[in-house]
Amino acid sequence: MRRPITPIEHPSDIPLLLEQSTPPPHLRYVIARNGCLSCFDAHKHEPGSLLRISLPDLNDDYWAWVRVHWCCKQADNFQLGLDFLDREQAFRFRLGEQIAQINLYRQQIHSEEGRWLDQEQAAKEWIGKFAAAFPAHPV
Repeated sequence: MRRPITPIEHPSDIPLLLEQSTPPPHLRYVIARNGCLSCFDAHKHEPGSLLRISLPDLNDDYWAWVRVHWCCKQADNFQLGLDFLDREQAFRFRLGEQIAQINLYRQQIHSEEGRWLDQEQAAKEWIGKFAAAFPAHPV
């Protein structure tokens, strides 16, 4: 029996760019149930529509083609469940999500504790505290 896929929940305080677009025809759906990334957007996106997503605060390597799996109205926004269309992009984007989480952790530690952590220190602490709970995906 397959374990249900837990989507990565994208934090609302990390910018995520969603653009209506058409991917190259050679891409295929690799994870077609339960979504792989959950995020919020101000706009409604119809299930089945294709988007290009990216993490603009990181470099240009962290983008992917996705299919909207579901879209639900939540207060002033819409919550989306997104399926990746390419295994390599899904893996790379998941890595980008972890880097974004580590950057957010650095900011929170400085704000709450007054400590400045460099990228490596923050990564070590974040991995020790949170990596085990980060959703695992069969990508």
